[in-house]
Amino acid sequence: MKMNDKQRLIFLLAFLFAAVAVLLPELALARPGGGHSYSGGGGGGGYSGGGSSSGDGLLFDLIIILLMELPPQVSIPLVLVILVVYYLKHKRRAQDTQTISSGLTRSNMVRQIDTLENSMRRLRERDPNFSKTLFLDFSYSLFHQFYHHAGRPEFKNLRPFLSPRVYDEALKGANNNRVQEVVIGGITLVKLHAQGGQDLAEVEFEANYTLVNPAGSAVRILSTERWTLARQEGILSQEPQKMQKLACPNCGATANFADSGECQHCGTFIEAGKSQWALQSRNRLKQESLNVQGLAHYAPEVGTNWPTLKHPDLPRHIEALASAHGSSAGAFQSAFEAQVAQPVFMELYKAWSGNQWQDIRHLVSDRLYEAYSFWMQAYQAGGLRNKLEDIRIKQVEIVQVETDRFYEAVTARIFAQCKDFVVDRQGKKVGGNDRQDRFFSEYWTFVRRSSVEKMNVDLKSCPNCGAPNDKMGQAAECGYCGSKVSTGEFSWILAYIVQDEAYKG
Repeated sequence: MKMNDKQRLIFLLAFLFAAVAVLLPELALARPGGGHSYSGGGGGGGYSGGGSSSGDGLLFDLIIILLMELPPQVSIPLVLVILVVYYLKHKRRAQDTQTISSGLTRSNMVRQIDTLENSMRRLRERDPNFSKTLFLDFSYSLFHQFYHHAGRPEFKNLRPFLSPRVYDEALKGANNNRVQEVVIGGITLVKLHAQGGQDLAEVEFEANYTLVNPAGSAVRILSTERWTLARQEGILSQEPQKMQKLACPNCGATANFADSGECQHCGTFIEAGKSQWALQSRNRLKQESLNVQGLAHYAPEVGTNWPTLKHPDLPRHIEALASAHGSSAGAFQSAFEAQVAQPVFMELYKAWSGNQWQDIRHLVSDRLYEAYSFWMQAYQAGGLRNKLEDIRIKQVEIVQVETDRFYEAVTARIFAQCKDFVVDRQGKKVGGNDRQDRFFSEYWTFVRRSSVEKMNVDLKSCPNCGAPNDKMGQAAECGYCGSKVSTGEFSWILAYIVQDEAYKG
């Protein structure tokens, strides 16, 4: 049996395509909360969608062409080989997933949650003002400004928040490179403990930033770092206004310090760690260059079928929060799912798919808005758009409830499905699958001030004055009443989105 030129070409193309579609690792596609939230186009983690990939759909189309165009003696063996390799690949991936989600690993996570909870309880016995929400806000600001001001004169304003060793090392390591577009995609309080007359807190960051050299060449850096912050034992945490930004611990003015460490507003010398948390050490766990290309590629979902990771004392925490607002646990849970988690989820996905990210500015924290704005701009710069159609929520599970003197936080695991694909400027599909649903789940954390009583979220209006959100600024300040609404002062806001494989409780 001889093949003609057309059949030989099809055979060659089929062989090459099968090698790429079946054998090579797949890359990540984005949706809000997945894909390029901070790790960009790198694969492995599968920070996006589920279900069937665009590669699966194209592979199916390839098999049809082979069976139609090639002689049976050639097409059938070739299709069988492709299917066997495909099966073995996905079987190996399933085995890897089962290993990752072993009972031991989940048990360790639960123990870590319990250990951190006990540490916070002991700290609050000495410092009833301690708020995990506010502490992470402070840590976020410190990380962002550390990199943003590195090598610049403004770096001196961080002196009261850095140990002398860290400050001196940063100055010595400064060069002519500039850091731009700092995006923090993940921030986790890992450990709290007391030692040597100090309170110590270990925080892990997953972030990326653009490094620009004097010649103008730029590279995007992906970095995972573990920071240890310290303060003198016995200090009371600052109130929200002083924790949500880097401010003078004495007068509360925005950080503006002399080289020697005196506040330019009140003249007080602020010694690192004596009245506010200060960075004691930083350990870089991983660093690599980040490719923001490949925005139309797909990675399979990881962890969607894993057991939900719930706080070991969840029922008691829900009961306590509900009781504080004159409700029962069941009524609170139902109201939160129907009036907060579900509507915000749908509104956020609608804004992402429609390239109208500004529409949800009043619904999310500053850090979350900033992180996804970067990837929205990356799509636009590449002439691409991530479309999400037929979005449906399948289930909402509350997994953790945290309360302190200032804030309440509720984390829910949301299971959903949608058609997730990428189109170019002409509307042509260049990635994903617009014919088959992708199934996924994510852990969403919402926060609000403990004094807020109303449950429902204002999707289209300012939560303070009720005016339309059409004049909501980039800093989440209402154009009508001037209130900053992204801190949870008036309503629930979405603070974090964490993927299944990254969630640690």
